[in-house]
Order: sequence, then structure tokens, then C-alpha cells
Amino acid sequence: MTKDRLRKELLNKLSSISNEEIISLSFSVTHQLVKFLNLNSELTRVVGSAYMPLKAEVAPMYQELLHHTPLNLAFPILVDGEMHFGIPEGLPKGNTWMEPPYHLVEPHWFLVPGVGFDLSGARLGRGKGY
Repeated sequence: MTKDRLRKELLNKLSSISNEEIISLSFSVTHQLVKFLNLNSELTRVVGSAYMPLKAEVAPMYQELLHHTPLNLAFPILVDGEMHFGIPEGLPKGNTWMEPPYHLVEPHWFLVPGVGFDLSGARLGRGKGY
């Protein structure tokens, strides 16, 4: 099966998840991430990067995450067709790319979205090539 076909099938299955379940799973991811960051506090002392969730995508609840963990968290921005990262002034706004205002940074670690993962941890991304 090709990556494109597998991605399409997985996205189709994911689209059947209810909004309530997406919210519940997102809070679960957030709480697991808080635990992980508390155990690895060195990550809170450097800039990390997260992603802007797409519609019907499980993602950390950033306001909740930042409430429980002091982080410098950047998000993807598009500059001249290339991905860069910026820390927002306030909560991030936007879809795939964060909208201004922000200031540019270079993150030291990344939270990366995935449509699917295999048992060895290999990631199938959104298909945009970033």
C-alpha cells in the first residue's frame, strides 16, 4: 500500500471520531505531556516547538499545558515558502501556520503531528513535506 493511500484510509478512520472524543483524547495527551515535561525539566529551560492542530485532530490543549508547565513554546510560521518557528504574543492563532504577532526563534525540541505511527515509531505525516 502506498503512503498516500494509507494516509487517506487513516484520515478517513480518524474523521469518524466524535468532537467529544477528540477533546477527551487531547486532554489526555496534554496531561501525559505535563507528566513527561515534569520528569524531563531540562526541556522546559529551552525553546520547544508544537504544531497548529488541523480540524478534528488530537493535539495538546496548549492553554492547559502552559498553565501547568512553564514553557517557551514556538509554533510553525511560513516565511517565503519555508517553515520557521515563532513564539506567539499570547495564545497561538491560525491553522497550519501561526498568525502574527510572534517573534522568531529556533526550537531545541519538537512536538510533531502524525496521521499514524508503526510499531517501531516511524511516522506517517500529514503529507505536506515539512
